[in-house]
Amino acid sequence: MEMVKVRDAQIAYEKRGSSGPTLLFVHPPGLGRKTFLRQLPLQSVAQLYLIDLSGHGDSETINCYPLLDLFIEQLHAIIQAEQLKEVVLFGYSAGGCVVQKFVLTYPHLVKGIILSGGYPIVRTKMFRLEHQIGMYMVRHHPHALTSLLAKSHFKDRWLEEQLRQQIEAADRKTWENYYKEALHFNCVSELSSITCPLMLLYGKNATWINKHASYYHVCPQKEIYYIKGANHQLPTRWAKVVNQLTSEFITRIYDKYIM
Repeated sequence: MEMVKVRDAQIAYEKRGSSGPTLLFVHPPGLGRKTFLRQLPLQSVAQLYLIDLSGHGDSETINCYPLLDLFIEQLHAIIQAEQLKEVVLFGYSAGGCVVQKFVLTYPHLVKGIILSGGYPIVRTKMFRLEHQIGMYMVRHHPHALTSLLAKSHFKDRWLEEQLRQQIEAADRKTWENYYKEALHFNCVSELSSITCPLMLLYGKNATWINKHASYYHVCPQKEIYYIKGANHQLPTRWAKVVNQLTSEFITRIYDKYIM
C-alpha cells in the first residue's frame, strides 16, 4: 500500500500491475478501495490504482468541504506523485461524480472514463430517496448499513468481510457528506465538454438509475451498455462482464491513439 500526503493527511492507495495504461478506480460513499477487489484481474491489461478517498479505509480524514473538490485534489496528488501522463478513470455510482468533476477540471490528464451506474444529476425520486436513506442510516444506524452494503456487494464471505472492515473504518461525517454532495451534484450543463472516450455501464434492472443515461447523449465519444439481469452493484456482482467491457474499452482507446 502506498501513501501520498494531501493537506497534512495521508491518503492510501494500492498499485497493481507493472505495465500498460493506467486505470484509476474511485469508490462510492463508505466503501473504500476494496470495492474493486474483483477488478484485480485487469492488471493483465493495465496498471491499477485503487484509492481510499479521505475519511475512507486506510486514509486519514480531512475536515474540509466541499468533499468533491477535496477528492479530485487527492486524485491529482496521486497522479503527480506517480508521474502519470494520463489515466483512464473508473467511477462506480457516486464515485462517478468525482470522476466527472475531475475530467472537467483536468481534461488533459484523462484518456477516457468509465462510469458504472453513473449520473450527472439525481433526477428520479427513488434515487433521491436512496441517497437520503443512506444519509439517515449513516447517522442513526451505521452498523446496519455497513452490514447491508457488504452483503449486497459480495456473495463470497471473504470478500464480504474485507469490504465490511473497510466500511467500518469510514469516518461517519465524511461518509454522510459524500452522500449529500452526490445528491446535489449537477454537471448537466457541462457534459458536452467531456470529449474523451466515455463508457457507461448500467444494470438493466436498476431502472431508477439507468434513466440518467439519457443525459450523456451530448457527449461525442460515448458508448452505453445495459447489462441484462444486473442491478446496480456491477463491479462486485457482475465483475466478469464489467472486466471484459473495461478491457475492451482500454484496448480500443489506446489502439486508436497509437494509430
